[in-house]
Amino acid sequence: MAFPVNNKPLVPGAPSSSAARPATPATPTGPAPLAVPTDKYEVVSGDTVWKIANDHGSDVNTVATDNQLADPGKIFVGQKLLLRDTVLLNIEPGDTLESLAHQYGTPVAELAAANKLEPGAALTPGKQLTLPGATFYTVVAGDTLSGISRKFGTSVDAIALANEITNPNLIQVGQKLVVASGAQPQPPPAPRPQDDPAVMKDHRDWVQYGTVPNGTLTVNGMSPNDVKQGQTGDCYLLAAMSALAQTDPQVLQNALRQNPDGTFTATFQETEYVPSNPDDPDSEWVYQSTPVEVHLDSDLPLASGNLQYAQGETPSELWVPLLEKAFAKWKGGFEEIGNGGWPDQAFTALTGKENAGIYLYGEPGQIPEGLFQQMQDASAAGHPMVAASKLAEETSGTGIEGSHAYSVTGVSEREGKQYVQLRNPWGHGEAGSDGNDDGNFEVPLADFAKAFHQVSVSTV
Repeated sequence: MAFPVNNKPLVPGAPSSSAARPATPATPTGPAPLAVPTDKYEVVSGDTVWKIANDHGSDVNTVATDNQLADPGKIFVGQKLLLRDTVLLNIEPGDTLESLAHQYGTPVAELAAANKLEPGAALTPGKQLTLPGATFYTVVAGDTLSGISRKFGTSVDAIALANEITNPNLIQVGQKLVVASGAQPQPPPAPRPQDDPAVMKDHRDWVQYGTVPNGTLTVNGMSPNDVKQGQTGDCYLLAAMSALAQTDPQVLQNALRQNPDGTFTATFQETEYVPSNPDDPDSEWVYQSTPVEVHLDSDLPLASGNLQYAQGETPSELWVPLLEKAFAKWKGGFEEIGNGGWPDQAFTALTGKENAGIYLYGEPGQIPEGLFQQMQDASAAGHPMVAASKLAEETSGTGIEGSHAYSVTGVSEREGKQYVQLRNPWGHGEAGSDGNDDGNFEVPLADFAKAFHQVSVSTV
C-alpha cells in the first residue's frame, strides 16, 4: 500500500499541540482544482430570479421550470438553483481572475466581462463565477480527449488543465468534464515576489515572517547535512533535497538563484504527458517538463527570532528554507505542503525527470528478492533515493519513525552482511547511534525491509 509521508520533529519552544498527525492511506490525484465547477447557483442577499436569469444568459421561465418554483418571486438566501447549460466556479481561497482564466483556458477579459467585474478585481471565497462559453460533457464509450477536443474546437491540453487530468490517456465512461469551446491554455499569472505563503494554520498565533540576521544563500556549497526539517510535515520534500544535495547538487543550484535586487527566483518543473507529435493528438504520449519560476524575498517563518520550518546546517544558511518557502508558495501555502506528501512528486518538481520505484512487497520478515541489488545499482549510478517508512505500528521496535521519509545515502556489504545507509531529514533521530546524532545511520537490510515499503529513485 502506498501512502504519503508526513512526520516532523518537535522543535524546542514550539507548542506541544504541533506534533505530527499520522499519515492517511491515499492515492495521489494531483493538486486540488483551483475552483470547483458546478451548475448550481447559490442564492445570495439581493437576488431575484430575474436578476439571476439575466446575469447568466437565461430567462425567468426556464429557471422557474428547471427548479420547480411555484412562485418565482419567492427564493431564499442559500437556496441552490440549477442553471441549465451554465458552468459556475465556486471561488476558493487564493483564486484570482488570472489563475482561473489560466486553468479554464478563458481570456481574463472575457471571464471578467461575463461576471461584470474589472479585470484586476479581487475575488471573494464562497462566491461564484460564470465560466463563459463552457459546458459539461459526459464521457461515453469510445471517447478520447483528442476526439472531444476536436468536437468542441478546443485542445487536449485545455481540457486536461481545466479538469486536473494528469494523464490524458486515462478518462472514464461517465466522467463529467468541463469543456470550453475554443479554449486554449492561457499564460499563467505574473508572479508577485512579495507575497509570502501562509504559514501552517496551527502556527498563525506564534509564527511570523522575519529576516534572518546575517543570512547568506550557502555556506561551503550545498550538502546533504545542510537539510534540517522543522515544524512542517514535509519530510518527503526535505529528504528529496538532501538526497539531491548528495548526488546532484547542481540540480539544486539551478533551482534557486539570487537576483541583483536581493530577491530570489526558484525554478520548479511542471510535468505532464503530451503527444509526441503536437499536430497529431492521437500520437504516442511522452513525458514533458515545463519550468515554473517562483519569485520570493528573504523573509522566513520565525518565532522568537528563530527559524521554525526548514533550516540549514547553520541558521544563517538560507538555501534550504528558501527552497521550502518557494515550494510552499508554488503549491498554495505551507498547509498545502506540510501535511504529508510523496517523495516522487518532490523529485519530479526539482528535476523534471521521471522516477522509478523499488517496492518492498512480500511476507513480513522476508527480504524481497533482488532488493539489495536494485538499490546497489541505483546508488552506483548516482541516482538520488528516498525511502518511505510504513505506518508507526509496523515500524515499532525498529527505531525508524513511521510515516516518514529518509534519504538513502548508500548501501554496503561487510562480512557477508548487507546494510542500508540512511539520513533522517530532521538532522537527528537515528535507529541506533554512532554518537553523532546527526541523522546519519545504517540498518541491516532485514530491518530496512521490515520498516520501509517503497524507495523512490530519481532518474536524474
